Amino acid sequence: MTITRSRRETVEFEHPFRITSFERILPAGSYEVITDEELMEGMEGLSFPSFRSVATMMMVPAPPPRSSFVEMVAISSINLSDAREPMRSYPVSDAPAHLDKHRTALNIDSRRMLAEIERNALRGLHPQPEPELLAAPAMPLAGPRPEPKGLGRDLRIDACRGLALWCIFLNHFPNNIGSWLTLRNYGFSDSAEVFMFVSGVTCALAYGSAHSRDGWPGVITRTLWRSWDIYVAFLLLTIACAIMVYLTGGGRIADESNTRLLLEHPGAALAHAAILQYRPVNTDVLPIFVVYHLLFAPLLWLLLRVPNVTLGASLLLYALVHVFGWTVPAWPNNVWFFNPLAWQLLVVLGAWCVIAGKGVWPDDLSHRACTCSSLSNF
Repeated sequence: MTITRSRRETVEFEHPFRITSFERILPAGSYEVITDEELMEGMEGLSFPSFRSVATMMMVPAPPPRSSFVEMVAISSINLSDAREPMRSYPVSDAPAHLDKHRTALNIDSRRMLAEIERNALRGLHPQPEPELLAAPAMPLAGPRPEPKGLGRDLRIDACRGLALWCIFLNHFPNNIGSWLTLRNYGFSDSAEVFMFVSGVTCALAYGSAHSRDGWPGVITRTLWRSWDIYVAFLLLTIACAIMVYLTGGGRIADESNTRLLLEHPGAALAHAAILQYRPVNTDVLPIFVVYHLLFAPLLWLLLRVPNVTLGASLLLYALVHVFGWTVPAWPNNVWFFNPLAWQLLVVLGAWCVIAGKGVWPDDLSHRACTCSSLSNF
């Protein structure tokens, strides 16, 4: 199947003009030009797609007495270029026009050749252009092509994270009928695992794009700022929990929210919270993300160079944690609900799928991941 495309542009004429293939003199103004092009096949070795014009149409006012109507006429792009030439005169008679000596457009021989190619294309012929004409891509009539926009947010990833958060929210309400719809009732993992995995995917896409734009200084700067934002949010949330429990009178709520220590020993509790060893209930995910964002720059460095070895090391660490019971120090009972040494596997797996696991994702997500995976060539 032949690939075709149409280009539209508006051409401004400051003075009345005449097109060689047209009988009338047209008034000054704006005219719409439509160019139909088809992809030239059999041009191996070119680094760009090459198109040839098959038809050029121009919208012009109809002749009297139907001047209020617009008609479409076929013209040659060479004739259009002649009409747009500001230094050329267009006499009413059929006498040949004179070119200004300072004219810098295509020479006469090249113009005749292009006009012949265009006429043959309109007749259904397909002449082979000269090699020197294929050495450079055709210049568009409508000015330079705009720069392609960068890839934006993938709404499917945001949707997965949002659904995971809603499932986590429903699971934290006892005797809630909505919790029967969450993943923990139908799969081998919970919504928290989904959230961790998708977070690894998101970090690989975001920090991989930062590396392609700003290099490793940009990645390190972004990871540090993100870690700092989450760290500040965690401290503010810890203080807010203590204030809310204090205003409600403490009691059973203080024990259930693990804030009694903060109310009775604020100095020691805040000091341990500052080094991520003390956490109120249900805030464990924030400290673990502080650690993961802080360490994602070296993780990305490893994944770009030895992705499979990095994933294997992550699996080995996960197995050793379960065999030997390794954990990160916490206060006061040395229990960190989200053990970073174990949950890191899901983050590494998500990042690995983006950078090295092209067969896991659909083609469009693999295209997004090429920014990261292509960096492993240096």
